[in-house]
Amino acid sequence: MKITAKVKLDAGFNRKFHKDVLTELSKTIKRKAELIKVDILGDLRKYVKEALTGTPEYQSLTHGKLRGELGITEADSRASAIVDTWVNSISVNVKAATKPFLTIDIGAIKQDYQDVLSLPVSSYKTEKGEPIPWLSWLLLEGDKRIIRKYEFTGNITRNSRTGQGIMIKKKKAFWQVPPEFSGTSTNNFVTRGLQDIEAEIDLIVEKAIKGNLK
Repeated sequence: MKITAKVKLDAGFNRKFHKDVLTELSKTIKRKAELIKVDILGDLRKYVKEALTGTPEYQSLTHGKLRGELGITEADSRASAIVDTWVNSISVNVKAATKPFLTIDIGAIKQDYQDVLSLPVSSYKTEKGEPIPWLSWLLLEGDKRIIRKYEFTGNITRNSRTGQGIMIKKKKAFWQVPPEFSGTSTNNFVTRGLQDIEAEIDLIVEKAIKGNLK
């Protein structure tokens, strides 16, 4: 036995069905918006912290050459406070609507770096009271000759702040941030450490949305 059935849809059914689906999807996204935001923020902060603390500059600041050349005491806590400031300043704003369904605004590191350059840990004073804005030098001064008639030597550690060397006076010498670590406002250890952040944000956002809309 063969049965043939025909179903006739009301005029405008497809349009109404499409609209109803979109409405339900929009409601679901609105309910999940805060959870999406929390997931994105948590993963993004984790990524930024790992990316920055893994840079050669951070490692050298805390345990290597830069620590000695910049004369930084308590380098671990100083560097950690700076990175934490960047990490904690990251913001995520998720807004659900009908079209588009979801708008995500992400705020990260300030372009002028004043949020970290204003921190007490980003500079220190020598025994003679001279200010040493070491973080500004590292982030902004590039290969500029910063200190003239002095050079750093690791062969003398007596009276060294870090035990890794001192600056000695020399008529035709100068000191600059070591070229392998130097940076400018648009090319420094932060920008280099986060050069893949846009691709990572895409992955983080996709993961958060899919995870919360299952």
